Amino acid sequence: YYDFSAGVKDAWRFIVLDALDISVLWPEGAAQRVEAEAWLAAHADKDIHPYANPWNGMLGFQQMLWLKASLLDAAAHHQRVIVFSHLPILADSARVDHLLWNHADVAALLVQHRCVAAYFAGHYHLGGYSCDSGLHFVTLPAICDAPEGSNAYAEV
Repeated sequence: YYDFSAGVKDAWRFIVLDALDISVLWPEGAAQRVEAEAWLAAHADKDIHPYANPWNGMLGFQQMLWLKASLLDAAAHHQRVIVFSHLPILADSARVDHLLWNHADVAALLVQHRCVAAYFAGHYHLGGYSCDSGLHFVTLPAICDAPEGSNAYAEV
């Protein structure tokens, strides 16, 4: 995860998150994988946690602290923020079984900071869009599903 500023007088901050910071994609025995396996085991009831799937992941504790500090810093510098991540965080912008495991915490943090303008994600191949509290949640459709022989790109 990282961030950078751009635009006239660095008016915009772009934050790129690692949605698989804690996930089962890490090698066997890695601390991130062990934490992910424990999280999945504790959230195994799909009726309550439909997003608790091995193809998803979550932001770890340190990344959440960093995100909060980055948002506070952006607000202090009067910057607008756009956040990018692989996994969606709002059920209205993607199917619920494709959401970040700690989607509710991340969405609440972003909505709390009025400097955040948009959250862009992928992962859910059909794409989607929703707006909550003035914050745009955009899930881009998958380029791998584009018709053969066509171009696949997005313009924002």
